Amino acid sequence: MILDHVVMTMVLMPIFVIFFLIGLLLSNLNNADFFLTSNTLLLAFLFIPYIIYFAKDSFRGKSFAKRLIGLQVVDQSSGQAATALKCFIRNLTILIWPLEVVITLFSPERRLGDLIAGTRVVPAETESPGTLWNEIKKVSFTKDTVIILLIGLLYSYFLAQLMTSLIYF
Repeated sequence: MILDHVVMTMVLMPIFVIFFLIGLLLSNLNNADFFLTSNTLLLAFLFIPYIIYFAKDSFRGKSFAKRLIGLQVVDQSSGQAATALKCFIRNLTILIWPLEVVITLFSPERRLGDLIAGTRVVPAETESPGTLWNEIKKVSFTKDTVIILLIGLLYSYFLAQLMTSLIYF
């Protein structure tokens, strides 16, 4: 989990900075204070890197770190590689990681995200990180991909609404 977080942070931080700078530019064009504007949609774009983070296990249930270490997210009932949608739903709980830690203390085999998505992590073959890049290049828009994007955007919009209300509070 730590390795995944470090890798995803290194990958996503430049993307976040780009979206942040675009937001600042757009708010300056509108003569608005970026942080105090009610333009929640603009703030939601800042959360797009989170969508990528939540989808990190979506390629055969293996993120970058899981490939190196030899782990895989599988469907709890079938034992097959979890679908992209299940992996995405599993990772939505990362934002409430303190609760994840508490639940993991009582259920070390499965964290909250696993319980919600019906998944678990099991040992698997180690793989070269290059295999992930090959799978990313083959991504196509399926029903699951569209659902992931819609859930991710709604989740991002909700987070942006929450941030906006906290700023105005």
